[in-house]
Amino acid sequence: MKEEEAEEEANKAKNVHANTLAIQDSLEKGVASTTSNNKNQPQQTPVDVKLTSDTKSNNGNKANKKGKKTIKSASTAMIIGLTLGLVQAIVLIFSSKVLIGIMGVKPNSAVLSPAQKYLTIRSLGAPALLLSLSVQGIFRGFKDTKTPLYATVASDGLNIILDPIFIFVLRLGVSGAAIAHVISQ
Repeated sequence: MKEEEAEEEANKAKNVHANTLAIQDSLEKGVASTTSNNKNQPQQTPVDVKLTSDTKSNNGNKANKKGKKTIKSASTAMIIGLTLGLVQAIVLIFSSKVLIGIMGVKPNSAVLSPAQKYLTIRSLGAPALLLSLSVQGIFRGFKDTKTPLYATVASDGLNIILDPIFIFVLRLGVSGAAIAHVISQ
């Protein structure tokens, strides 16, 4: 009897593991539920994911009746990223001289003024940077790593193109480099 009970427990553990793998597979493929031999379970239905921050009741929403899903955590992550980016920009703008001093630049150095300009202008891109990082995290959560990669490559490529234009053609120097970087973000 003990052998039979042990065999039953092993079979139950295998079934639980198989069900867990099936659920993970269905989530990766974007289906609402898994199918099994149990006829009481619903069939697989595709899920169309919609990123919104709508907090209203969705009782009459046709999109939800068709299987669309609202993911509030995604919009919350983007709002938090944008908010933290704004806070970071404000802190960097008002404390740029102190931060540059901490990095070892002397108060009477010729590098202080251009470094302060660069950091101040560059800090204006902080909200875009943190928003971009939160969106990249959302895409990675959906197991889509290609889209953030393409966005990063496009941003870097734009920066490479804009840097010489702003620095040499428009003769903006260090400020031009900072502006090009902010635009590319």
